Amino acid sequence: MNIDQLNQNYPDLEYFTEPLSESKDYSLTTNGITAEIAIKSTGDILKLSNDHLTNLNDSKKFIKRGFHFIDHCGFQFGKYGEISITFFHPKFNYIDEAQEWYANPLKFKIGNKLFSIGPASPLFVFISEPLYRDSDLQYDFQNFTTIKVTNTSFVTIKDDIIKAIYFLNSYYLKKIGYVSRIYQMNIDYDAIELWNTDEYEKFKKLNRVRIRERYDFLSLEPLKLYNHSQLLNGDEKFLLLYRILEFFMDRARIKKLNELRSDKTVTDNQLLKTIDKKNEEMLLDNLLITSLNTNQKKRLSSYAFHCKLIPSNNYQLLPKALYKYRNSIVHAKEQQITETKIPDPFSQSTETYSWTYIVDDIALKCIIKYNKNEILLP
Repeated sequence: MNIDQLNQNYPDLEYFTEPLSESKDYSLTTNGITAEIAIKSTGDILKLSNDHLTNLNDSKKFIKRGFHFIDHCGFQFGKYGEISITFFHPKFNYIDEAQEWYANPLKFKIGNKLFSIGPASPLFVFISEPLYRDSDLQYDFQNFTTIKVTNTSFVTIKDDIIKAIYFLNSYYLKKIGYVSRIYQMNIDYDAIELWNTDEYEKFKKLNRVRIRERYDFLSLEPLKLYNHSQLLNGDEKFLLLYRILEFFMDRARIKKLNELRSDKTVTDNQLLKTIDKKNEEMLLDNLLITSLNTNQKKRLSSYAFHCKLIPSNNYQLLPKALYKYRNSIVHAKEQQITETKIPDPFSQSTETYSWTYIVDDIALKCIIKYNKNEILLP
């Protein structure tokens, strides 16, 4: 076996060939230019040509029929798949990096599919480290934790991994207070740079000489909700901010009714129609109408359209779309499951960020409009 020749031809892969050749679960054969890697658990043989190995050596993905890179977290080939995961304790500060598995490999079956959770295989390291090792947080790939699954396919591997993570979270890690999720290896920021920025220069921007007088508040509850929301991310943050909007819906409705009462041109029927508008979607629509001025409405609708949250740049579409998104997070009735936002652990959606930006902006406007202490509520 010409491993020395293989290492000479592809010097950046030399570190990974020895673990493969010595593994009891995989075997490596080579003529020095091409390589064959046998996966003993499934009997699949991954044949890598000179072009495939050259790509890996140059930190590029290769294209091969039957071999699939699964986003940026692993691969599937034949009946075998391997996906990187990480785990953390929700109460601890969490740095987004791969975590090492300290226990013996954890194994279980679902039907005819065998799952093994533990240190990354030599094949995973051979395929992944050349592609992602340049990232500042990526090193020691052999210590990454992965889920290995046999008897999978390209069609089912994502579903298989989701099921495995469910059992890992609900039956195993739960006992020690930890949680797992899929780990994406493509970190697209310089983590070191984040910590080396000049914080002094940043905070200097907050310097003020004049003592500005700020208004006081009617209620503390919206402030507590807002302060806590800023500690969160994703759907949790969105829902906490949305609760601020819910808090002010009745105040906005009462304010609207008082304005109509004082308007002598408003008929009793018009007043009754306003009183009847008491389902949440109507209350939300009224809240946004009364809380935002024309320029603010234009800005938010333009942003929502740019982010593809609404089909056209029309403010009137925003309240309905916002309410629909809120329902997609809150409700999960089986009959309406197609309208429910189901998290995809293999992808990072920007939709939640965009809606959170919008609802954060509206929440602040509501606090200014309806929570100043000079507002007299009936």
